[in-house]
Amino acid sequence: AAKIGAFMKTIVTDCYTQAEQDVFNNGMAGLDRACEKLNGKSFMNCSPEQRKNFLITLEKEAKDFNDKKNEAEKTNREVAKKEGKEFTGAPPHYYSMIKQLTLFGYFTSEIGQTKALRLLPVPGKYDGAHPYNKGDKAWAI
Repeated sequence: AAKIGAFMKTIVTDCYTQAEQDVFNNGMAGLDRACEKLNGKSFMNCSPEQRKNFLITLEKEAKDFNDKKNEAEKTNREVAKKEGKEFTGAPPHYYSMIKQLTLFGYFTSEIGQTKALRLLPVPGKYDGAHPYNKGDKAWAI
């Protein structure tokens, strides 16, 4: 209902670098192969429990990949800074991109703002002491 697929396509095509596009597109293309390797069947043919376990596996893989990438890039970033050069790091793991775009797309969509969040379409005054009740939805402004 939130049309996240179309949102992702637009963001990847219009906003990502070529290196980021390549990582994202290759990751999307290999998603079913990775699931078949783990579960013996495609993602859509897996049970909800198998899908959840597969996504948890991808989450751990992405975290390890991104942690190693970020650690390795620290030195390169410092060297580039000392030499007065611009540093461009490698793209993150494809799963991180998919997850970030999914969350961003959903929570900025009409359905995400009206069903999961409390939409306040007209700006109001800031009230830092506004009461919060446990379980209240966050505000979308």
